[in-house]
Amino acid sequence: MATAGDSQQLHDEAVTAYHKAMETADRSDRIAHFKQAYGIFHTLATRHPGNTELYIDAGNAALGAADFAHAALAYKRALMIEPMNKQAQSNLAYIQSVQGERSANNAQLLSNTFFLNEHISRDTRLLIAAILFALAMFLFIPWFPKGRRITASLAIFPMALWGWMLAGAFFEPESHEAIVMDEVFLKTADNAGASNVSTMPLEPGFTVQILKTYNNWVQIQTSSGETGWLQNSAIEPVQREII
Repeated sequence: MATAGDSQQLHDEAVTAYHKAMETADRSDRIAHFKQAYGIFHTLATRHPGNTELYIDAGNAALGAADFAHAALAYKRALMIEPMNKQAQSNLAYIQSVQGERSANNAQLLSNTFFLNEHISRDTRLLIAAILFALAMFLFIPWFPKGRRITASLAIFPMALWGWMLAGAFFEPESHEAIVMDEVFLKTADNAGASNVSTMPLEPGFTVQILKTYNNWVQIQTSSGETGWLQNSAIEPVQREII
């Protein structure tokens, strides 16, 4: 079993490799040091899956090595823990801008708007829901008999928001995002001999939505709305347990 001392030693080694990469002028050596740093940070993040900073450090090292796939995956996992982390958001947006990805398809955008998936955590939604419920109860109490109807009517608004927040907290759609790990063509069917959906392959680091799986194949949808099939080995789910 890994100890805190072991983790600290590994972290120091990763930081040292990262600094060597930053100080190295030779491109090949720089990438090699970044890859070394990524490998160690990734190991640490796997050991401590709730640590946002380790995922961001891993993403930064992968990005330094021009490994968009592992960088995007690390930033996505960091944002699952801390949705409002500015560094992860900014670096992921940079990767997507380089690849020309669209931000989201309309269905995903609607889901994010209703459930506030990327803006407010579940715990924060529950806290806001509790405050809204308390406010609604306060307005229902007839503090001033003459204005009871008015205050009772006003209570409708916090109660509606209370229901909305609870819906987002308890019925939030499960994330089925994945990252494309290799340059690969999207297929029209779940076999290697099927025709390609497009003449252009999907690039490493591209974000897709998993629709369903079948044997060693997975049907996905891109952010531009294209659907097709890829082999499982071509992608890595942001949530490891999905496939």
